[in-house]
Amino acid sequence: MHSNSDIDEDERGLLSNRRKEDVDPETTIRRDNSKVWLACAVCLLIGIALGTYFNNVTASRASSCKAQESSSENGNIKVNDTKLGKGSPKNDMHSMSFPIDIPIIFQPNTYFTNSSDPELESTWEQLLPVGRGFIQLDSQGKPVHNNGEPSDKSQTKIVSVFHQLHCLNTLRKSIDTAMTNPDAFYYVTPKLSPHWANCIEYLRQVLMCNSEMTFESLRSEESRNGDVDRSLLAEVDGWGTEHQCRNFGKIHKWAEMHRVTEDEFANS
Repeated sequence: MHSNSDIDEDERGLLSNRRKEDVDPETTIRRDNSKVWLACAVCLLIGIALGTYFNNVTASRASSCKAQESSSENGNIKVNDTKLGKGSPKNDMHSMSFPIDIPIIFQPNTYFTNSSDPELESTWEQLLPVGRGFIQLDSQGKPVHNNGEPSDKSQTKIVSVFHQLHCLNTLRKSIDTAMTNPDAFYYVTPKLSPHWANCIEYLRQVLMCNSEMTFESLRSEESRNGDVDRSLLAEVDGWGTEHQCRNFGKIHKWAEMHRVTEDEFANS
């Protein structure tokens, strides 16, 4: 944006009646020399600025790479990390024993959501095997069969799916308590809130790690006139879509065989 003085200068230059021959040659030479020096100074400054910029960019990229290398320690998923698909050889070996080859169409199951059902808690408890999913490994990292002897905690692990179910069940019970008994919920909030935060963050990382790519269908509803044709809705509920799954029953039985403890209600 020009000031009034700038505009006046422009107008005076454009409207001047002086001819080229009226201009002093020495003045012209001095002006030309000044322009050359000014151009050199500008080029020098631009060179310094570009050098500083690219140096900063290089340093920034280097520090960014270092940050990416350590980001997995903070629970972040590295999108372009070629190491993301590689796991511990021991974990890969156990996963290969339970291939993802069981087609299951997801449908709602009220046995796990009906808060008025007196068997609800038992239904959820039965998802966990005896031993709550804790297993014992030998010095080579191989699972060992339960023999009733005291476990070595340094070689005790938990199968992830059972930890995940425990977290989900904790959140479910908390929500149910909040809806049915607000006073009790208020009382347990200080005690359980750290556990809720841990479970939410843990489950977030589990979902992002697995990143299932199944395409789920849109919901549909029957036409008002009762026709069989259904109109699609711009929403999803996850039901009616086929997924490829592991055999949970086999994993459940396997975890029981290699359990650390006989305690069915050990804390996980």
